[in-house]
Amino acid sequence: MTRIRRKAWNDCFLSLAVCNTVYVVITYFYLNNKMISTMSFMLSTMIYSVVIVFISIYSELKVRKLQRKYSMDQPMDVVVDDDSNWIFGMLYYNPRDKHTLIAKRVGMGTTCNLATKAGKVLAGFVIIALLSIPLSCVWIFFEEFTPISLQVENHELIATHLKEEYKIPLDEIIEIEYLTSLPRTSKNVGTGLDNLYKGDFSVKGYGSCEVFLNPETEAFLVLHTKEETYIFSDETTEKTIEVYKKLKEVVQ
Repeated sequence: MTRIRRKAWNDCFLSLAVCNTVYVVITYFYLNNKMISTMSFMLSTMIYSVVIVFISIYSELKVRKLQRKYSMDQPMDVVVDDDSNWIFGMLYYNPRDKHTLIAKRVGMGTTCNLATKAGKVLAGFVIIALLSIPLSCVWIFFEEFTPISLQVENHELIATHLKEEYKIPLDEIIEIEYLTSLPRTSKNVGTGLDNLYKGDFSVKGYGSCEVFLNPETEAFLVLHTKEETYIFSDETTEKTIEVYKKLKEVVQ
């Protein structure tokens, strides 16, 4: 039965590869040479979608037909209907089966036996990963839309975003530079959004720096200490200039 399934889905994947190749060629001519009208391209896309769905369904039905035919030729103690071991036909739960990974009921690949300890752990990990996706989206939303802020108070420069990110004592700042444009940067570790650079970045002319800035502004502060170089900005150019003036009054 395993060989039947593998052979049928091998043919399926080969057919899908042919369909993908044809569709890529059609897309190429549509995008680059305009030899295909938009209406023709949309029709081709619809046909492509229908064909790949048909091939997938046909392959699974073919597998089931061949397996039924094979089962009828075998003694009852060799082939056993295991519908009772599949919850909703999708989740495999069989305490009598000691295998953790078993072949999927539909298509190629494997799934886990939820009756085993390892299967429960794996399923729990997958559930946690799926539940974390909405939380990650919420975190990314706040990360992007929460404005950054620089404040000079209590003889410290405090950089705040969702939380207090940096706190630099003013007496540790050796030199301040004011830039009207940001040198070429590349992220090492941290956040790199359209309106937020935060973390460890490689900056042309300065090397590895701690960066906390809005790249869309036109004012940036380069702060040199004995141990680190920081490149900061506030939410806007005007606020960054205000912070720069305050720092120049204290740092010579």
